Amino acid sequence: MRKFSLEHRKKLSIAKLGHTYNRNRKHTKESRKNMSLAHIGLELTKKQLHNLKTINIGRKHSKEFCEKIGLIHKGLKHSIKTKKKISSSKKGCITWNKGKEMSKVYREKVSKSLKGKIGINSRNWQGGKTSLIKRLRNSNKWKDWRGFVFVRDNYTCKICNKRGIIIHPHHLLPVAKFLQFIFETWNGVTLCKSCHIEIHKIMKMEEKCLMKLYQIQML
Repeated sequence: MRKFSLEHRKKLSIAKLGHTYNRNRKHTKESRKNMSLAHIGLELTKKQLHNLKTINIGRKHSKEFCEKIGLIHKGLKHSIKTKKKISSSKKGCITWNKGKEMSKVYREKVSKSLKGKIGINSRNWQGGKTSLIKRLRNSNKWKDWRGFVFVRDNYTCKICNKRGIIIHPHHLLPVAKFLQFIFETWNGVTLCKSCHIEIHKIMKMEEKCLMKLYQIQML
């Protein structure tokens, strides 16, 4: 294999600067097939693998480059076909961090980097699109209220008296209409999943009936 000197390689790279002869060009199906067939059976040497692994070590993208990448990928979503391809390609693969534990130093760095990054400062901020009820249900107050209701009712459904099944906390006064009583303990009751679904069905039916009666009276 003929090897070019560093000076010659630099000259070649300078000469090619600004050349756009292959920009926006696409390979034909035949050429792609030929390329794939040509690479079948080829194995990289240990040196080539080492170079591929270490080529980007210590390198960092500039802020402008990162911003450009962000703008390019903004709003882009994978199609169902590509999602299926990705999932099928990753089946049976073992993740690089399986069984590995983060060091104390690394965990401290992560915790420090995330401290105070709440709301607008959070990396997952999406313009405040989460509803108020959803935010309240994810809060610690909600968890405390739910825990108190479950303990008070001895983790049993108040309708069917079943225990040891999936249970939900139910508001006697609907949250949508009486938000001020969301964390009141008297407003909570323990129900199993099936009873909770049935109660909400009845509540919807009652609301429809009341609306119909109101419309009849207004005529």
